[in-house]
Amino acid sequence: MEYIKVLPAARYSEFADNLLTLAANQAMDKPWVGQMLSQQRRLVIAHDPEVAARRTRARNAAIQELLALGQ
Repeated sequence: MEYIKVLPAARYSEFADNLLTLAANQAMDKPWVGQMLSQQRRLVIAHDPEVAARRTRARNAAIQELLALGQ
């Protein structure tokens, strides 16, 4: 193994279709881990509903703050 790279799935646009297919087969209300091989690389995907909910709340709060500043 040369390295491990960790980043949000949204930043891996070249795998978007594969990620959607993988996620469609998983329960989104429970943590899960999946993997796929592409271009001689292994991509490991993990979903934690608590982290997803926290990020959604933070993103929505930031959007509301920006909207308030624009009025």
